[in-house]
Amino acid sequence: LEEKNMSVRWNHAIVVGASSGIGMAIARELAASGCKVALVARREEELKTLADEINGKSIGSPLAIVFPHDVTNTAETPEVFQYACRELTGLDVIFYASGVMPHYQPDEIDPQKDKVQMDVNVLGAMAWINEAAVRFGRAGSGTIVAISSVAGDRGRGGMPAYAASKAALNTYLEAIRNRVGRLGVKVITV
Repeated sequence: LEEKNMSVRWNHAIVVGASSGIGMAIARELAASGCKVALVARREEELKTLADEINGKSIGSPLAIVFPHDVTNTAETPEVFQYACRELTGLDVIFYASGVMPHYQPDEIDPQKDKVQMDVNVLGAMAWINEAAVRFGRAGSGTIVAISSVAGDRGRGGMPAYAASKAALNTYLEAIRNRVGRLGVKVITV
């Protein structure tokens, strides 16, 4: 078989950050391919609207399931993760697309805005990806995908905390890739 002609087929996915932007687009694409998708984000109404849209287009059983969760509440992550896997009846891939980048004034320093970025962009990602890494490592297969940014490569004056959060995410993903890649798990930084 030629690798260029092979395509990946995922049947069960979790998309964290599915209520808007890139996460929403990923969820739509996965469902369009027939993949069953757990939609995770803190904004339940947006998730329900997306699930209704996806399920309205699906033939047969619903493809989208809503799981309201604030990623900054990392103590809840293991329970929500396990519940989503049970409801999906499996897991092939997880996408971590949750992220924040608040606006700063040119010379503003705001430790609270900095903290929120670290909580969502790093600690929330770690909580979800840790769960997936353990599950996939035991199974010897699975794919972890996280949305990062070129901001993680360079510290820019207008958004130092955002750049730091994406740099931390990149290094964390590299370490997880080194840990579970040898077990058959793919870890992708986008």
